Amino acid sequence: MFQEWSMATNDASVMALIVNFVDTPVTVDARIWMNIPEQLIVYAPSMHSEMLAGSRVDAIRITMPSLAFVVLTTADLV
Repeated sequence: MFQEWSMATNDASVMALIVNFVDTPVTVDARIWMNIPEQLIVYAPSMHSEMLAGSRVDAIRITMPSLAFVVLTTADLV
């Protein structure tokens, strides 16, 4: 099961939490569920997310390892 939560503070600022609750990796297009920019910045990754804080990710193709989460944001919130 994949869970996603987001809060847009205004049209330009976005913070999104993406969680993979299953035991297998999942690749998602976060833009299907949310009105967010194509590029986001990793703000707070879990240890098992295989992402580095401060790195940019493509919201159209986010691969989440099993049982991992990541908080993504726009550059203005970093």
